[in-house]
Amino acid sequence: GRSLDLMRPTTALVAAALAAAALPTAASARSAFFLSPTKNLGCQVVDNDARLRPSAYCQSYASRTSVTLSKDGRLRVCRTSSRCIGDAPFGTGTLAYGRSRTVGRFRCTSRRDGIRCVVRSTGRGFRIDRTSVRPIR
Repeated sequence: GRSLDLMRPTTALVAAALAAAALPTAASARSAFFLSPTKNLGCQVVDNDARLRPSAYCQSYASRTSVTLSKDGRLRVCRTSSRCIGDAPFGTGTLAYGRSRTVGRFRCTSRRDGIRCVVRSTGRGFRIDRTSVRPIR
């Protein structure tokens, strides 16, 4: 298989986040990986980690599209390229429909119509599904 990353250009940083998440002594570092129940979508959310920029990142394997939400609510979208997506870490769990995962200033919710991620303080973010990314203002 390929390397264990979601954001291909930052393999070393993703590995650092995984290591920090695995260490109980790194209490201030926060990172979460999860998949949609259908496993068509995958996300990584990071906050309070000195080695990684705070962000909520999700990707659609079907459309080869990804989106990154910054802490100030800006979106960066990468469309229809194998460069836009990567592999979730082995053993990544699913986030059931109707459930949310909060990491620092970000909250992502799994819904039947996709995954919705927002900056908690502003409500700005995105919704991603199999075929598209839509901003949430």
